[in-house]
Amino acid sequence: SWLSLSAIELAAVIVVGTVLSVSVSALFLTDSEEDWVTVQGANLRLRKCTTCLLLFMPVLITAISLAEGWAFSKSFYWFVDTTTTVGCGYATPNTKFGRLLCVISLLLVSPLFLTVFSTLVLYPRAILREACKRRTIEAYEAGQSSAVKPDASKNEFILTFLRQANLVEQ
Repeated sequence: SWLSLSAIELAAVIVVGTVLSVSVSALFLTDSEEDWVTVQGANLRLRKCTTCLLLFMPVLITAISLAEGWAFSKSFYWFVDTTTTVGCGYATPNTKFGRLLCVISLLLVSPLFLTVFSTLVLYPRAILREACKRRTIEAYEAGQSSAVKPDASKNEFILTFLRQANLVEQ
């Protein structure tokens, strides 16, 4: 049972779990909704997640290496295999402490990897969105009558672009 962990193992799990959970919580609580669709927000999110990953990686790799008696290369492989949720199963912890580290890794580090991957996928969208917005503002300031006002709602944007494409009547 999990209760047969030694006091040192239990204390280490509590410390590592607390540090990781507080760090990951702070990472996501500071983002506003607007930060998820801007290039600046994507850059900030990538920096935060990469920093957290670089801080957590050596701690978890060292902990699993000591708990299981593995070489660094096997521990590194386990970390990447587990936290990216690939889970091939070539490196599987056998000790209770190792299994507990596996659970901590899955719950706290996997969301960081998923956030990095999703940000990389959404990054081109953010770049295009900002380029379109900049172009719209430039056209409006240049006095083009068909340009959409920079503070227009989504419906006004759509209606203006449909009018420009002659898909709806003026």
